[in-house]
Amino acid sequence: MNLRRRIFSQAFATPPTSQALFAIAMWPVLYGAACYKTPQLADYLSAFVGIHISMIKVFLAGCSAYCLMLSRHRLLNNRYFVRFAADIDRHRKLTMMQQGMIVAGLTQRAEYMALVSERNEIGGRLGFLVDADNFYRKLNWLIDVMRSVVRQLGRYDH
Repeated sequence: MNLRRRIFSQAFATPPTSQALFAIAMWPVLYGAACYKTPQLADYLSAFVGIHISMIKVFLAGCSAYCLMLSRHRLLNNRYFVRFAADIDRHRKLTMMQQGMIVAGLTQRAEYMALVSERNEIGGRLGFLVDADNFYRKLNWLIDVMRSVVRQLGRYDH
């Protein structure tokens, strides 16, 4: 039962910062591959609208919408910060206690090991939510890079 519970909790846990940013960065690559493999979508949109729409225009529109949605990520994800506010606060307090114990040289004590274990458990369950400022700083940088790539690709679409 313990193994099932662990697998279930890991499946629905919030991903850590690195995994979340990797998934966010990979979406345009996968979307580009899907656009390349299905030119029928551009043909359908061209027939539906009545003007020629190329696949690059579909790709640029989708990536632009994705960047816009990502810029609102914190607002859209606010419910998770509210739901897990107590756990996030507990993680911050445990981090401060851990740093104090390291400075005091108490890293070999059982209390320190229990503190680290609880802190790691909360961090593993909440993922990027416990270090949201760092995550959103990196996400904003990634959004800026993606927007500049979309802007550069848009210059070649004529």
